[in-house]
Amino acid sequence: MAAGRTEIPPIHPRFLALGIVLLAALLSFRSIDDLDYGIHVATGRWMLANGTVPTTDPFSWSFSSHAYIAYHWGFQVLVAALDDSMGLIGPVLLRSLLVVATAAAVVGSCRTRHVDPLIGAVCGLLAVIAAEWRFSIRPELFSNLFIACTVLVLDRRRAGHSRAIWLLPLVFLGWVNTHIYILGLVVVGFELAESLFAKRLDRAFLLAALLSLAALFINPYGWDAVKEPIRLFTRMDSSNAFAQHISELSSPFSLPSDPKSPFNLHAQLGSWIVLLVLAIPAAWGLLRQRRLADLLVLGSFALLSTLAIRNLPLFVIAALPALVTGLSEAMPRLVLSFNTHRQKVAIATAAVLLVVTIRVASGAWYASQRRDIHLAPILERAKLAIDAADFVRSHALVGRGFNNLDVGGALLLRASNHKIFIDGRNEVTGEAFFRRYLSLLEPAAFGAFAAQEHVEYAVIGHQQNTKLISSLLETGAWTMAHYDAVAVVLVRKGGPNGSLAPQALPAPLADDAERWKYLTEIYIKPSMIERLSRWLFGGEEMAEAQSRTGTFLLMLGQWPQAERPLLEAAIRAPDFWETSNNLGALYTRLKAWEAAAFAYRSVLMLNPGYPLAQQRFRESWIHFQQARRATS
Repeated sequence: MAAGRTEIPPIHPRFLALGIVLLAALLSFRSIDDLDYGIHVATGRWMLANGTVPTTDPFSWSFSSHAYIAYHWGFQVLVAALDDSMGLIGPVLLRSLLVVATAAAVVGSCRTRHVDPLIGAVCGLLAVIAAEWRFSIRPELFSNLFIACTVLVLDRRRAGHSRAIWLLPLVFLGWVNTHIYILGLVVVGFELAESLFAKRLDRAFLLAALLSLAALFINPYGWDAVKEPIRLFTRMDSSNAFAQHISELSSPFSLPSDPKSPFNLHAQLGSWIVLLVLAIPAAWGLLRQRRLADLLVLGSFALLSTLAIRNLPLFVIAALPALVTGLSEAMPRLVLSFNTHRQKVAIATAAVLLVVTIRVASGAWYASQRRDIHLAPILERAKLAIDAADFVRSHALVGRGFNNLDVGGALLLRASNHKIFIDGRNEVTGEAFFRRYLSLLEPAAFGAFAAQEHVEYAVIGHQQNTKLISSLLETGAWTMAHYDAVAVVLVRKGGPNGSLAPQALPAPLADDAERWKYLTEIYIKPSMIERLSRWLFGGEEMAEAQSRTGTFLLMLGQWPQAERPLLEAAIRAPDFWETSNNLGALYTRLKAWEAAAFAYRSVLMLNPGYPLAQQRFRESWIHFQQARRATS
């Protein structure tokens, strides 16, 4: 060692692996923001109360005759039982347990394969980041675990632990009763194909595979549950109505570029793309090792991840052992200096892991991505229509109610005595009904439908349905009895709920002096150090309730009433450019040009490259100067 030079102690990959598993645990212990959570809890409660599984839909008035095969009934009963006995902490802990168990199974596969531990740590960190946005309390958590367990069992068998193969039927028994099992059969089929090709298929493996097939029929629905996943694979077809309108069924490459899109998550998608690129040299390494099954798993799951964004976690979980195996063979051959730079790679990986962990723990990870998530077992009211559902229940609304798809889960969770119109169970509603639902979101079609079906109230999320809400209010036949940051409740004036008074709108500002009193309280901290501190340690969240309420009123045409909540949001969280951008749009409509220029200048302080803000700032400033010259 040179005099005066301090060597950095080596970082053992095992510590990196432990840190990555702990990061996965931290990412999975968080609030509940999934729109389908209420669906699963309500279905589980129904099964616990009735002692059987549903065969037709018990929750709707519109598609109650449709066949309902609750192929994830086991997950739903478990979540409902935990929610009822432990509160929200129960399902949240279940999610953490499943995520950590999945990570442990993947680590187990990599250790069984004796892969390069540093390559495994790098790919593992990328995999956790890529998959975390799907850490929702959904039955797919069981699919993630079971597919990782399937790969682990097959790896243990290949490593000489022959008894491990008898766990395979138990895996598929749990799988068929919690989620879609079919990809597990694909993985087993690839292993069988390689064994046949290499002429080393043993009877124990073949018998275990046959028992796994037989285990699929041990479920409350029998053959119907076994064949249901095959029907659901049509959701991957781009011509399917669900694939065309539900973002998670779209290809990651076709996602909109809107930065407010919940699926435009740069770190997650970027990590997935890196893993996808690494699959190319990994495939070369697998070819050198003649690992046919691994090559098929890597290629097929990589392809699936490009077809639908919801498949990203399946790729990074099922294919990660194969990916790391191939890279362990390829990297030293393709990058001759790889072994000489191992310590630098380990340090860089540890640094990224530390930064991401700090950002997750501080909340900055979620806040910077505009995600309504907190490290607490709570329901995210700024994302779910909880307040609107509570209004329906507490005011005991009667008659048929219409709702859009996004609020169906909240109604089932909080107002279970009220029949819904639609929710997120696309396998139950069917494509024909879904197309009809989409047509009803158009104002002209909804009016005739509401009269024909005697709809007495409507619970509508307003983020994408302001046109319909505005049209209904303009008819004068509906009252907006409730509104919040997520949804509105409209009641028909001439019906049994017509006595409900409209909810008061925010009071407009008194004059221009009060406006500037608010505007001067918006203090933006654009310095590099302050931005870095906020990026790393958080400390500020977008004021979602005020911002979304103000944005809704702005889109509804209630411009004076929208100003106060938008200003309050900008004062509470000034470093989110979206609120200032909406203020600028409001002042443009009000022709308050100086205030509009002020708002768009605030946007550009936070997002200098935003072209629309640049254009509107110039236009507002020109209008302000013209108005000032005209009055002087």
